[in-house]
Amino acid sequence: MDSTKDFRRTILIAEDEAVTREMLATILSQDYNVIPVANGKEALAVLHSRNVKVSLVLLDLLMPETDGYEVMRSCTKEPELAKIPIIVLT
Repeated sequence: MDSTKDFRRTILIAEDEAVTREMLATILSQDYNVIPVANGKEALAVLHSRNVKVSLVLLDLLMPETDGYEVMRSCTKEPELAKIPIIVLT
């Protein structure tokens, strides 16, 4: 394992379309640690994890289970999560 990955920032990609999610992960994994998830429920689980420090969220708005709008609402209610920048994907 490349030890430089331990010092790279982490981007959470929440996108239900597998092709888009994999494409973004492939591109970004060259410079960042990437956590790809398929829905908002999984995204919130990662954001609430004590083992991961997410620096940026790429967030699709229309996803199953929990959509991007709900993820953003949840993040704004929690001071630590509200500090994480979110880029919306449509």
